[in-house]
Amino acid sequence: KEYVEVAKKLGSSAESVERLSEEKLRAHVHGLLESKEWEGRWLVVLDDLPDPADERAAWVWREFPFGSGKTLVTSRSPDWAKEGGELTWRQVTLQGMTEAEA
Repeated sequence: KEYVEVAKKLGSSAESVERLSEEKLRAHVHGLLESKEWEGRWLVVLDDLPDPADERAAWVWREFPFGSGKTLVTSRSPDWAKEGGELTWRQVTLQGMTEAEA
C-alpha cells in the first residue's frame, strides 16, 4: 500500500500502479527514484527492518536504489551498519524508550 502512495506522489496514475504485483510495483517505484527527475531529491525511511540476514530483508539489497537519494534505516539489528560499510553508512545507536516516552 505504501508503494502505491509513493508511486502516485512521484507522478504515476493510480490505475497504472494498483494493478501491479508487489514485486513489479517496487521495481516501478525504485525506477522512478533512480530517474533523472528524482535523483538526489528524496529521503526514504526504511523503518524497523529485520536483521540483514533475514529473508524478509533480502529485497532491500537486491532492489533498493540506495545511491540515488537519501535513506534512513531503522532496525534493532546493528548488522545493517556492517552491511553498508562505514564509508557508506553512519551508525547511530539509540537507547530504548519506555512506553511512556514512546
